[in-house]
Amino acid sequence: MPTKASIERTANEVFETVEDQVGRFAGKAYETGRAQAEAVVDEQRNAFKNFCMTIVRALRRGGDELRDEGYATVAGMVDDVATKAEEMTTNVDDLDMRSATQRVEDFVREKPLVAYGALAIAGFLVANTLQSAAQHRQQRNIAAPRPASPRPSQSRAPRQTASAKRAGTPTRRRTTKSTA
Repeated sequence: MPTKASIERTANEVFETVEDQVGRFAGKAYETGRAQAEAVVDEQRNAFKNFCMTIVRALRRGGDELRDEGYATVAGMVDDVATKAEEMTTNVDDLDMRSATQRVEDFVREKPLVAYGALAIAGFLVANTLQSAAQHRQQRNIAAPRPASPRPSQSRAPRQTASAKRAGTPTRRRTTKSTA
């Protein structure tokens, strides 16, 4: 029996050694994976922040253009949206995406009518703003002088001269010879 006990003891030691090594390897793999995941999250967070700041700059320019075109109220709303977007962008580092997503999901589940109503109102406001801006742009284009264009009713045939009209002779077409 000593041989059997010796084999069991050796097998246990081997399994414990393998288990320790696998545990250390798994720990290293976990830490390496975690570090790589954090690097990817940081990279994507920075890309998202850059994208958001691009949108903020576009909103600010749009607000300025609306203000210049006489839409001060709408420009104020666009400026407010830009300010909120900029605040959110600066807080992206502190944002835990899982908890934020969970909060939004909980709110939509608890108050679906409020959520869908807010989305409908936002959609209406955006559509109304775009339509109003397009009409304003169209009115501005109508008021602008247009370049003179030939009337479609005018014939492209050569006109008769006064002497040809008195003499009753038909107008002849001029032909040009090309020297090619």
